[in-house]
Amino acid sequence: MERARVLDYDLQRQITPHMAQIKLLPSIYYLDFVPQAHLRHIRADVRKFKKDNGLDRVVVFWTANTECYSDLIPGVNDTADNILNTIETSHLEVSPSSVFAVAAILEGEPFVNGAPQNTFVPGIIELAEREKSVLTEFLVNAGIKPLSIASYNHLGNNDGHNLSAERQFRSQEISKSSVVDDMVNTNRLLFKAPEEGTEGKGNIPTMSLLSRLPPCYASDSRPILTELLTRVKYHKAETSEFQPLYSVLSLLSYMLKAPLVKPGTEVVNSLNRQRNALDAFLKACIGLEGSSDLLLETRIW
Repeated sequence: MERARVLDYDLQRQITPHMAQIKLLPSIYYLDFVPQAHLRHIRADVRKFKKDNGLDRVVVFWTANTECYSDLIPGVNDTADNILNTIETSHLEVSPSSVFAVAAILEGEPFVNGAPQNTFVPGIIELAEREKSVLTEFLVNAGIKPLSIASYNHLGNNDGHNLSAERQFRSQEISKSSVVDDMVNTNRLLFKAPEEGTEGKGNIPTMSLLSRLPPCYASDSRPILTELLTRVKYHKAETSEFQPLYSVLSLLSYMLKAPLVKPGTEVVNSLNRQRNALDAFLKACIGLEGSSDLLLETRIW
């Protein structure tokens, strides 16, 4: 914390006793990155942590800096078998977050991607499906037309340097521009074709209240909800066999930066609709009627 200089000094002083109890495990960002060896290492860490703490479930949560955008290459990361073979052969296109995701899937544990890079390449989604594991525009609705959207970098200057690299910035560009595209395409009364947005990075000299608010990304709710959703089982009217929710937990989109959905279904970037869907699902679990934003057919197999 002291080296990163992200948290205020007084806050660091207050939480130091709590942070001192947390033991950090080695991660996998090395120049001589060998995915195969690190995959085994992470799987062993997950099993040991689960056993040592007497846990029924471990939720693997990626909260590191934004990685390079992964190119989608046929024969490399397009199928489950190919992504496993790619890790075995230490292909350069394998990202550290992908190794964490595969490790979690093979251990049967949920993986939550808290950064905007495309960790969930088609091969990883197919692997999660095969292993039955789990991955996881307010102003416009008010009739206000935003002309510029600025976000605060809560990870400090180190993340700013990281995003200066073209491939890392590409990850941010794609995730943020998709939100703008969704907002524009669903509100043609406000945005006339060919209006479109562009993504950029720079310093905005402002002292408004919003620019000084602490970031609210950190939340205990995400791992708790992830674990809860792994417990939910359903069956269709024509069969009595129960099965879990679809591997991509799109219900968690409300709490993540870049929503991921079941292939072939609509990506919902609207914050209100994401929240409504989560509310409706939890209501359904206790027998209450929800809203149409639930889109249940996109959450199941």
